[in-house]
Parts: sequence; C-alpha cells; structure tokens
Amino acid sequence: MEQYDQGQQQPQHTEQSDRQDNPTFIRDLICSIIQLVFCLFLTGLPALIMTILSNRSWEQRSYDVYKKQTKATTIILIVGWVYLGIEALVMVGGFLYFVFELGSHGY
Repeated sequence: MEQYDQGQQQPQHTEQSDRQDNPTFIRDLICSIIQLVFCLFLTGLPALIMTILSNRSWEQRSYDVYKKQTKATTIILIVGWVYLGIEALVMVGGFLYFVFELGSHGY
C-alpha cells in the first residue's frame, strides 16, 4: 500500500485560479444597462461608466478605490430606481385618469 506525503504536495496556483471575480460587477452592469434604456443620460450613462471604472479598479487590485467607486455607483443606481419608480407612477396614474375620463364621458 502506498502512502502519500500530504505535506509535500503543493496545490498549483495559477494567476487564473488566484483571480476572483468582482462580486458586484454583474449586478451593477445589469442595473446600469436597464437604466440606460429607460433613463438615458440622467442616471444610466453615469452608472455604466462608474460600473466599468470600479471593475477596472477591482482587476488592478485597488480595493480602496473600488469601494469608493462601488459606493458611488450604488448611489447613482438608487437615484435612478427612485426616478424610474416615480416615472412609472406618473405614467400609470395618467393612463388610469385617461381611462376614467373616457368612461365618465360615455366613450
């Protein structure tokens, strides 16, 4: 029976296995693209730019800069979601008012 010396076996680490993915990149990217479609330049474009910059900082292992940029991205995205919520309420309210007025005038 062969016995293996566990102490001598070192796991092979490559740059690819040491690299960890950015934990917020996909979430921020998806939200930024959605806001780019609906808010255009108000919050969509700044959020997309900040998402890309924060991912670049993550890849360069500048974690302090990454945290600041991610926080700024999150604030921009929250403002965009609030704006989209208000916009949706106004659109739905306007549509319901229009339907109510049509109904009250006999159309």
